Amino acid sequence: MIPSLHDHGSHLAYAGFAALASLAIYVLMPSLPTVLSAGSEDKSPGSSAFSRNSRYVVGLYNKANDCFANSVLQALASSPSLRHYLDDSRFQDQPLSAALKAIIRDLNTPIRYPRSVSPWPFLHVLEVIYNSRITRSQHDAHELLHLILETITDEHDKVLKELLAAPKVLDNDAELEDEKVERTINVTREFMPFQGTTVDTIRCLQCGNSPKPKSTNFIVLTLNVPQKWSATLEDCMASLFSSEPISDYGCQSCRLKSLSSTVSQVIKKAKLDEPDSGIVTDLPTSSCEVPDFVQNPVGYLHYLQNLDPSADLHPEIEARLPKSIKSTIVRTTSWGHLPDMFTCHLSRSIFSSTATRNSCRVSFPEELTVYSSQNAKSKFSSLSLGNLTEAQSTYEGSKTYRLVAMVRHVGTHSAGHYECYRRKEMFKDYDQAATAAALTASSPLTADAILTAEPAKTASSGLLPTYEKSSAMTEDALLSPKSGSRPESESNSLGPSRGESPSRLQSRARSRTATKKLYRQFTGGRSWWRISDEKVWECTTDEVLRQTQSAYLLVYERIPPYELETRSSSRRRSASAQKL
Repeated sequence: MIPSLHDHGSHLAYAGFAALASLAIYVLMPSLPTVLSAGSEDKSPGSSAFSRNSRYVVGLYNKANDCFANSVLQALASSPSLRHYLDDSRFQDQPLSAALKAIIRDLNTPIRYPRSVSPWPFLHVLEVIYNSRITRSQHDAHELLHLILETITDEHDKVLKELLAAPKVLDNDAELEDEKVERTINVTREFMPFQGTTVDTIRCLQCGNSPKPKSTNFIVLTLNVPQKWSATLEDCMASLFSSEPISDYGCQSCRLKSLSSTVSQVIKKAKLDEPDSGIVTDLPTSSCEVPDFVQNPVGYLHYLQNLDPSADLHPEIEARLPKSIKSTIVRTTSWGHLPDMFTCHLSRSIFSSTATRNSCRVSFPEELTVYSSQNAKSKFSSLSLGNLTEAQSTYEGSKTYRLVAMVRHVGTHSAGHYECYRRKEMFKDYDQAATAAALTASSPLTADAILTAEPAKTASSGLLPTYEKSSAMTEDALLSPKSGSRPESESNSLGPSRGESPSRLQSRARSRTATKKLYRQFTGGRSWWRISDEKVWECTTDEVLRQTQSAYLLVYERIPPYELETRSSSRRRSASAQKL
């Protein structure tokens, strides 16, 4: 039977409608999940919807050359230890601490759509504190970062001094004195999360004398970038902490010996009895009365021979020291206290007839381990380890850091643009109630989807800084089977228990692989944000580590010891499972 023309037209119409419907589905399909997001879509941490919502973070407006401030604030917002410090109730009334806490909370608010805020409410507080204006010309991000942290440090010291001076009602004078001593010890040993110390030790090559080491606080460690094609961050640190010979140094010990020799020659010419150099007496101090050189040269010589070369001298002795005596010393710089928030400034300025920018490619690692000098620590009285446990000594001996932010500068020495790279966090803010409310109001996620952590742990002795347990969702943290809780005992955290069967070990290994897949599904392999004022892109860790020519500020966060222990334990379990 031959089909009619009418039937043939109907078939063509049906085919046309089918093609049109297919085209409509092809065009509209990408937007359907957004339209139906309030319905039955899966919003669990491993779902694709959750992954897409992770691409947004709050930006900062740039009205006129504000990129230097925007990049610094984004970098500070990435530090869990700084957020934990600002949450301390003792510093709530300090103006800059409160302003910094407010803007960091805004920057860490989880959002579904792109949003930006202004940095100027915070900058205006800084202007009021210093009674000056921040011009709209281009500024250095390092200078602003140092000013912010230095002001926070001043507020910290002010609060602690007030706490130390505050009277406290106790039963008797003895308890009052003990309580005051205890508070003094706690104040002297309390460090800011970003405050560290270096120790300078000098040794005279002529007399061998080594004065008391001198400690220096730092909040941002400035490293000079070498003038060559490429270098590493470790190379820059090695140049700072290498031994440095210094000539034409006025060694106090050498000058005292020269003065003593001159006085001894005068006594010999006068045929007087010299004092016995073997007599051990109390060392004279700067407040002791100096014997008259003319009336009692022997007593004067005895006074000189018993002086401590590293102590402050009496002005009369200081005036008589021969200034022409010079010697060569070796100065060695080592670590004293390692901060929790380790910030490095790569100084790229080259000053000659004109200032130029050093474009050396400085490679930096994602994880950095810094070892402290035990010799310097033993001489540094305020960091005495006598009362610390073995675990706490290990804590102070070395620290492993993870890169959480990087500020890069593109341009010349006098002009350019700043951008910030921030490690992603799984919508974890120190104000969990505000986070849950924000998610419920502006995001298809529910509060159950937020990765929460237990309250921050504090060392039992009260001498160590506190830290948050799991503030950043990283692959290493997710791979730890107990990343949300500290092991109950050391025996449980150092390896598999004796009763674990091979099948259980294999099951844990499969769980580790599944967790790794979950992390990659959440981030899509892009575990960083690249933030240029209001503009935000997702990027990978490799993209961040490739910014060797423009890296300017590096912000590292200490990895808690329990996480390192858990990570090591997980690796041992995996190795045992593979052997089986």
